[in-house]
Amino acid sequence: MDQQTIMDEIRALQQRLNELKASVSRSFHLESLPTGEKNVLFVQIGLEQYGIFVESCEAVLLMCALTPIPETSPWIKGLLNFRGELLPVLDVASRIQRQARTLSLSDLIVIIGYQDKKYGLIVQGITTIKTIAMELVHEVAADIPQAPYVLGVYEQAPKSVFLLSIAALLSTSDFPEDR
Repeated sequence: MDQQTIMDEIRALQQRLNELKASVSRSFHLESLPTGEKNVLFVQIGLEQYGIFVESCEAVLLMCALTPIPETSPWIKGLLNFRGELLPVLDVASRIQRQARTLSLSDLIVIIGYQDKKYGLIVQGITTIKTIAMELVHEVAADIPQAPYVLGVYEQAPKSVFLLSIAALLSTSDFPEDR
């Protein structure tokens, strides 16, 4: 085989792998896209804009000291004492990009509720709250790194807004069970 044929075969295999990843990701999604209109908190994560359904948000805090949790994934940044309850806090950018990131004092922590527990999500900023019609949200492309953590994409000029899947973000065995 010549080098061009090998490169073409590698590209075809990479495309097929991306399709399979997306298929597996969709089949394991623990939540589905709601219908109707929803209020969405638009947040900045890295260079991208994401949306979190307002109904799952409880509070937004300035970055503060967190108690480290030994032997956890690098995207789990620690525990936060929130109103007398210890909450695990994760860095969404680190989770999505699959690499550690240095936190900044300008980061924010969005407190969310999911399945009768609370968690903190570290974001880089909050843009707005907007009501969006769910029929305007479409499926995310399989070949983007965010795909496993996104329910869908809302097109808002000049950028797309990725609606986060809280279930996918939190799917891990690294969180402490007894808090």
